[in-house]
Amino acid sequence: MKLLREYIRTLLTEAAMGPADLPDGVGIAYRQQNQSITVMYYHMGEGSPLSGGWKGSRELAQRGLPTGKVAIGISSGNKGECSGAFEVYGASATHGWGPMLYDVAIELATIQAGGLMSDRDSVSWQAQGVWQYYMDNRGDVTGIQLDDEWNKLTPTQRDNCGQNAARDDDGGWVDSPLSKRYTKPPTMMADLKAAGKLVKL
Repeated sequence: MKLLREYIRTLLTEAAMGPADLPDGVGIAYRQQNQSITVMYYHMGEGSPLSGGWKGSRELAQRGLPTGKVAIGISSGNKGECSGAFEVYGASATHGWGPMLYDVAIELATIQAGGLMSDRDSVSWQAQGVWQYYMDNRGDVTGIQLDDEWNKLTPTQRDNCGQNAARDDDGGWVDSPLSKRYTKPPTMMADLKAAGKLVKL
């Protein structure tokens, strides 16, 4: 497990892209519908998402354009209050382009809710690597421990949250990056806005 985490950390460190890496005409857009938000790469000139589902991912990759989106929102089902954090519903991105979408998603979730947390039931190893990196290496991101459904850590009910995905982590659920919610100041959004590369749809 330690070797896997080191490998994922190396990949993220080497490959993660920032606003300066965005191709000409490409930015990040977000759309809010009710209590959910989708953050996506966006072709500013064509006015179209670069999510891969709307246009062929292969075609976009051939044109040198990143694809990806992160969908977040209020937790559904009986998962607890989770301190009001938004949950990731789904995420996909071209290699190296996912962390910037996650940054914007965390910032929006911090502004509008109690931060952002992973899917409570199932998390891919790639996504787990992103959360691990946030917990271990990002001083601008704050990880806040959530309790479980049976109130094992704190007396309050507000931080109780489903921990199925965290329980599947080999390190134990309390030590897992998936057992926390994350908050972040809106620095990525500010950088994108300053570059004219942030769009609210």
